[in-house]
Amino acid sequence: MAGDSTLNDGNAPPRKALLRLGQLTQSGVGMQDQQWSTSTNAYAAPTVVKSGTTTPSVGGTVLTDNFNRVAAELVGSTTSGGQVWAGATGGWSSDGTVTTANSGISSLGFHCGTKSITSTAQYNIVTTSPAASSQARLAVGTTQANFAGGGSYVWAQLLLSTAGALSVSVWKRISGTPQTELISKTPVTGVTSNTATIQPITLKLDIAIQAVTLTMTVNGANQVLTTSVTEADTGILGTFSGVAMPANASGSFKLDNITMATRFTAGTYTGLEIWNAAVGGTGLSYQKDRLATMYPTATKFDWLLVSGGHNFGTQTPEAFIADVDAFITAFRAAHPETLIVVSSQNPQLAPATTITAHARRQAALRDYAMGKGFEYLPVFEAFTNQPDGGASLVNPADSIHPTVSTTTDITTWCGNLLWTAVWLNVIASRRQTVVIAPITALP
Repeated sequence: MAGDSTLNDGNAPPRKALLRLGQLTQSGVGMQDQQWSTSTNAYAAPTVVKSGTTTPSVGGTVLTDNFNRVAAELVGSTTSGGQVWAGATGGWSSDGTVTTANSGISSLGFHCGTKSITSTAQYNIVTTSPAASSQARLAVGTTQANFAGGGSYVWAQLLLSTAGALSVSVWKRISGTPQTELISKTPVTGVTSNTATIQPITLKLDIAIQAVTLTMTVNGANQVLTTSVTEADTGILGTFSGVAMPANASGSFKLDNITMATRFTAGTYTGLEIWNAAVGGTGLSYQKDRLATMYPTATKFDWLLVSGGHNFGTQTPEAFIADVDAFITAFRAAHPETLIVVSSQNPQLAPATTITAHARRQAALRDYAMGKGFEYLPVFEAFTNQPDGGASLVNPADSIHPTVSTTTDITTWCGNLLWTAVWLNVIASRRQTVVIAPITALP
């Protein structure tokens, strides 16, 4: 929702509409809204009008570490994301930028809690020919102690030969049996052999039941290896992920950062939630300037209700519509799937000084909405069609805002309830999902 002070508090039409819809919908269908706060530049905690059925989100990022701390021992240390590394001590340290491992089987691991894991690690590599080949591994396995030794795990492996050539492969070892190479790529495209220049390479190892996918990113280009493990292998594999460097005496590999994530399932909310970004004293440029924060692209909105006019002074209808269109255009670029709904506002009355300018803007807003094919809510017309032209429904203290009733009152006739009645009547006529009886007979 985008608008001004006519829509931005607990007495305003959005809350009234939720109260009425809460009466009309079955148990378990919730109604709530969250109001934008100018003091925090964020939405306040939702106000629950009617409780709905919810399920929490599960999965997502479970570990992240950019190794931005100096640590002689990383095992047992807290990551930059707040998790704690497990493993055998004595092998991993950080210089505040990257972490490095001594040669040997020492590993750095974390219990992710599920077997479907995506681990992404960025390495900084120097390909100067080492005296002995170097190895770095990114793995999923039964325990963090086994990423470079026995046990059961699947791993992606970077191998730098004594000639300074880098190859990548995917392996498995199940129940301590000899390791098996599943797929490999030699050389890795885009990596220069035998050079002291640091070269970044990102490995993304994804385990999804039996499917195994390794994505390498070099110089912004992805190279993908796909393979699989058996159903029996999946039953044996554990829920740990981590890194190991079985051979890195030359310091060829350094780990810059790592992220571990499990399959994300978004939580659900059964009901209607309004994100109310109406802000008193503003025009729509306020919302346009905060578009990404007020209406984040990751959130799918069913509809956007746009209302404005009172705070545009003597602005011409043409300039007003240009502002409205600029906001809606910017919003639709981020949310092309969202239905646009345009609502006019109540008229202004004497002694307000912009009565005519406001009325002309509202007429232009109606024409704009219809011309664009947007849903239009005729609030201005509903007020002016009252026997007294809506005078009894506009607050005499300022002759601009509609009259109000208390927060939970949807029976006492007032200006805000007329706004609400217009909205709900249009919803009923367009959607035909429920029969919405009038809140009260219009005078």
